[in-house]
Parts: sequence; C-alpha cells; structure tokens
Amino acid sequence: MATRERFTDEQWEQARALPGLVLMAASLSDGKALPSLRELKAGSDVVLAGAARYPENLLLQQLEEGASAAQRGSSAGATDRPEGGEALREALLQDIELALALVRTRITTEEYVQLREVLEQAASAVVERIGPGFLGSGEKVSESEKAFVDRLRSLLA
Repeated sequence: MATRERFTDEQWEQARALPGLVLMAASLSDGKALPSLRELKAGSDVVLAGAARYPENLLLQQLEEGASAAQRGSSAGATDRPEGGEALREALLQDIELALALVRTRITTEEYVQLREVLEQAASAVVERIGPGFLGSGEKVSESEKAFVDRLRSLLA
C-alpha cells in the first residue's frame, strides 16, 4: 500500500490535482468555453463514491479534495492556463499525463487499477451528463467528448 511518505509535498499536490484536472478537461471536451457545474458535480460524485468503495486506497481518499475543487469550478493546481478551448484542454491533458506518470511510480498496481477505474468513470459521467441541445437535450456524448474519453483511457492505460 502506498503511503504519503512516498511523495514530496509538490508531488502530493500534483497527484491530488488529478480528479480536478480530469473533470475540468472532460467538462471542456465539448468545446464550450466554461465547464458546466452539473457536469462537474456528476464527475465529483463518482470520485467520492470511488473513494468510499476503496477505503484502503490512500490516494483515492485524498482525491476527495481535488474532486470538491472541481465541483466548485476550479482546477486544483491550475496556473498560467490558456483562456479556454482546445489549448486549455491540451494543457490539462498534459498535466494529467505528468501526474499519472508520477503516481504510477508511487502506488501499487492494485491502487493504480482502482484509480484508473474511478477516473475513467468520472470522465464518462461528466461527458454523459448534458446533451448539446436546449436544456441539455440531444445526443449526450459528442464526437469531441468521445475523443477525449478515448485519449484519457490511453493515458490511463
């Protein structure tokens, strides 16, 4: 089992930012300039449920703060970000990739599998929450959202 001592303070903050980064990137994957609070809440709820499902996973227990930050509409650890659109989404994906590379070396395989499951489910909950039409109607997942989820899955693999 991973312990907090396996991370420096900076690495810990980077790891704890993962849910906020994933939820924000997923919310922006539809091409809209601002994330939807309903989408962020749907993803945050999945992260919180995952933490409850895996109480022995230290990192998942700590991710609750990152999920809560995303639910409030702020990406934990986000600084000097592009204003929006594809550039912001790409910056978030780069941060996700860096955080995952770090985390993989500091937690067990079982813990990583649990983390991967929770983050994939959270991203899916975000993109499936609201359709593009009036009051969220229409096809729930756009092509750009599908592409984001596929890319996230490849980063998590």
